[in-house]
Amino acid sequence: MGASEVIVGTDGPDTLNGGAGNDALFGEGGNDALDGGTDTDTCQGQADTDTATNCENTSTVP
Repeated sequence: MGASEVIVGTDGPDTLNGGAGNDALFGEGGNDALDGGTDTDTCQGQADTDTATNCENTSTVP
């Protein structure tokens, strides 16, 4: 099992990739691609066009 990480994007479009471990990915602004990787991951986007892959928990901030 890998380490857990908190990954925060920018106000522009980002590609955020988690790895092994329980990661938290926050897309912020822009059209983001979020990939949690393995284990139990949380991905949060904003009201843009974001995609979430391998994220067991997702939410959107208006």
